Amino acid sequence: MSPDLSQQLEELQSQLLGFVISSGVPRSLAGDVLQEANLYIVRNIAEKFQGGNFRAWVYQVVKFRIMSHYRDHSRNKEFQLEEETLDNLCVEFENQSSYTSQQTDALKQCLAKLPEKSRSLFEKCYAFGYSLQEIADSQGKSYAALAKQISRIRQKIKTCTTSLIN
Repeated sequence: MSPDLSQQLEELQSQLLGFVISSGVPRSLAGDVLQEANLYIVRNIAEKFQGGNFRAWVYQVVKFRIMSHYRDHSRNKEFQLEEETLDNLCVEFENQSSYTSQQTDALKQCLAKLPEKSRSLFEKCYAFGYSLQEIADSQGKSYAALAKQISRIRQKIKTCTTSLIN
């Protein structure tokens, strides 16, 4: 895989994970589904990707891995996903432009400006997926106090990113 395509794939990871989770795959299994897709992409890019829109091809690979996940877990009938629904979701995620590179760069800069304690708390909540209750319990704080602290951190980040973008 060329360094350029490798970098593009790396930059897509959070969006792809969001796509997998949005398709209804449980969060506990979403990383596995994405890892299977990444493995397929790396192993088969030379043979299967014939140029063109790399991002669209990657989303198609992930879509088929999601479908494979549902096929393999079809014993659990409580959730069935129609291919058309998954296609619509795939198109929506492919076209999503809410995080431009400018916004991403601003977010990275603003996170770097946060005090270590605030950044760590923010990462536990948003990067590692811990619930506020889990974090509050581990720190011996009330849920309300932690929610307020996270709210303040989010407001600082919002103010910072807005000032950098505008």
